Order: sequence, then C-alpha cells, then structure tokens
Amino acid sequence: MEALRAKYSLDEIRDCILKLFLFKRVSDLLPEKGQNLSVPIESYWSIVRQEQNHLAQKLNEVLTLLEIANPYLKGVLTDSEIDFWSRFDDKTLRYLIELFSDLDLRGEAPNDLNKLGEVSEWFVEKSASTGANTRGVYTPRQLTTMMVELINPQQKASIYDPACGSGEFLAETIRFIRGSGKDVAEVKIHGQVASTQGCATAKVNLMLHGIENPDIRSGNAIFEPCFVQDNKLRLFDIVLLNPPFNLKYSQRDLEKIRYPERFSYGIPSNGVGDFLFIQHAIHSLKDTGKAAIVLPRGVLFRKGDEERIRKEMVEDDWVEAVIELAPKLFYQTSIPVTVVIFNKKKPNRNKILFIDASREYEAGKGQNLLKPEHIDHIVSVYHSFQDEEGFARLVSAEEIADNEYNLSINRYVIPPVDEQINVALEVERLHQLEAERYELEGRIDGYLQALGIEV
Repeated sequence: MEALRAKYSLDEIRDCILKLFLFKRVSDLLPEKGQNLSVPIESYWSIVRQEQNHLAQKLNEVLTLLEIANPYLKGVLTDSEIDFWSRFDDKTLRYLIELFSDLDLRGEAPNDLNKLGEVSEWFVEKSASTGANTRGVYTPRQLTTMMVELINPQQKASIYDPACGSGEFLAETIRFIRGSGKDVAEVKIHGQVASTQGCATAKVNLMLHGIENPDIRSGNAIFEPCFVQDNKLRLFDIVLLNPPFNLKYSQRDLEKIRYPERFSYGIPSNGVGDFLFIQHAIHSLKDTGKAAIVLPRGVLFRKGDEERIRKEMVEDDWVEAVIELAPKLFYQTSIPVTVVIFNKKKPNRNKILFIDASREYEAGKGQNLLKPEHIDHIVSVYHSFQDEEGFARLVSAEEIADNEYNLSINRYVIPPVDEQINVALEVERLHQLEAERYELEGRIDGYLQALGIEV
C-alpha cells in the first residue's frame, strides 16, 4: 500500500483496487454460478493475467467488452472520460493482478458480500481519513449506522440519497435490512452524486456490498435532479442525506435550477445551500415518507429568509426531531452537527422531539466516536418519543413559535445540573460568532469581486 502511495493518490489507489475486486468477483462467479451479469469469454480474469505487456490497454479492452455486455456497468470499470487505466504502469498493475489472482471470490452469495463490502468500506474510509477523498463529504460508519436505525427502513422501501458520495447510507441500509433477517430483493436503491468519477466509485462500492444493479446517477441534485417521472420529482419512502455544508450559490448558479417548484419555501438570499438540500429532500418524499439529514447547526437558528423557512416548515408540521451530536465526529472537520428528521406522516402532531446527544461520544485521537451504547441510547429515545431529563424533551409547536422558530437544542433541553451552562451568555456568543462569520464572508466576496470573480 505504501509503495503504491509513493506513485498515486489514495483516491486513485482506492478506485483501482475496488474496480479490480469487482472484476475478479464477476470473473470468478460466472453466470452458471448464480449471477445475472453477462460475462463474455474475452472478459475473463485469465485473459488479463496472460497479458505480458500493455496491461492498462488490455484491462481497458477487456472491461469495455464487459460493460458493453452489461450496459448498466457503462463507465463503472473503465471511466473512459479520464482514461482511467492509462494512469497505472505495467509494474503496478502486474503486482495487483498477481495479488488478486490468488483470491477466490466465489465464497459468498451474490446478495451477501459481507467481507468484500468490509474491504470496500475500509478503502473508502481510509481515503476520507487521510483527507484524500476529493469526491464530496464522507459520512463515517458510526453516523450512517445511527441514522439508518433512526429511520428503520423496511424490506419494500425505496431509498434515495441526493448527495450519495461513495454510497455509505445506501450500503448501510442494505446491511440493516439484511441484519433484520429480511430479504433485500425488493429494496430500491437510488443515489445521485455530482461527478461521473464519484458515480463510478459509488456503484463499485455498492456492488461489492451485493447490490447488483444500484441506480446511481451523476449530476448536481440542486441544479438538475436525475430522478424525475412525468416531468416531476420521483418520490421515495426514505431520504438519507449528508449534503455539503454551507455551500454558497451565486445568482447565476441559481438561474440554472430545473424544477424550481421544489423550493416552494423560497431560496435564501444569503446564497447558502443548506435549505435547498432540505427542500429537495422533503419534496422527494412520498406522503408517508421520512428523511434524516445531517446539517450544520446554523440551520437551526440563522435569521432572515432561513428563519421564515423554518417557521413554515414547523407550521406545516414536517419536522419530527432535532438531534444535536458531539463535535469531531467527521474526518477533517471538528464542527458539531445536528441530525434533523422530517416526517410527512408524524404520529405526534405539532410536536418536535429535541435530543441533546452532544455528550454521547468516546474521545478518540483526532476524532470522537459514537459507540454502540451511544447509538442505542439515541435511537431508543427517538423511537420512544418521550422526555428524558437532561437529554430529550418533546416540545409543542406553540413553544417553538414563542422562541421565534429557533430550533437550537439549548433552548429546550436543559443539561444535567453538573453540566449546566449560562444559556443566555452562550446564545449571545453564538450570535456574535455568526455575525463575525457573515462579515468575513462579505469581505471575501468583496475581494473576489475585485479580482473579477463572480460570487
């Protein structure tokens, strides 16, 4: 691994190894052994192994034939837009091919690839942990586990992630349903990721988890959603989402948006995209659907257009729960986050459950961890939908209105006596920091405009 890192980025190493894993799996488990893929004889692993020179060219030829025989694999193994295999030299490819040739990947059933899924996850997480992941936000396994357990998907559900990265939420959903002893054959998996390379990585990752034909498409979900039916957004049972935080959009960007009816609550004039992702998720839900979204805490209290949008969402009774988590749960960022659950068919009308899980973690080196006992506590309290002193409180819409639709946890959940804080002082500090941030953003925008860069 270290020898490869001297030559290639971790993104490149990850994609190369995962594509080879998938190719070897497909070649080992031929159609008569129970898979639905069509594998031409020219696309067997042995053909590549026999090649003495020009391995990159041979891999590209063999995998192109495999993609032609299976159109839904187009671009997944070759990525012709960037001529993927040409970046690797013969020595590197020979080493990997010989290494993989000793592996027998027929041992697991096509729909139960636990070991291969774990290998895939290791490479994806390793890429994110070193800061090498250039394909968007990576959601740590501990957080995907918690959010899937909160949503509790069923075996006939349709699942959608509009910013799916490497497909972490979708893979965890399949694992959860399998772990419940249920068949995943009727689970419909859908995801969208901004780049074609990211789309290929997500598909490979999900196929290594035993999802044979994941419906992953490339494109920016805000500007051009891929999942459309009868000129309207397709609707899903569940949306799981970790969008890029505080992404800024210019007026010119916003003019490119298709299906603007999604944003019925309005587009914030500050150009921050958090509420665009939230509205896209809500408008992608069926009438009985639920969404769980990881968000920066600013969405809970920012003023202006965002306050008005929060007000309308609360009044429409979409918001079911707000869960504040500990800081340092993500790689490469220390900010604390919140998970907001939206439910279009809330059993507890006009009430929102606030959970202060900011103390639910185990300190780690550079990153805090949500342990199984922390996840169990958060999930059990959410499903009970009851107060727990110092941890959770069920709050009426009237009280939230009295607080000017501020959804900050510290407005509603009082920490234990030995951890109580001066709420008024902390809120004041928070508002001061927010004002300073907006001032800094304004200065940066001014510098960019002076350089002739549109913002």
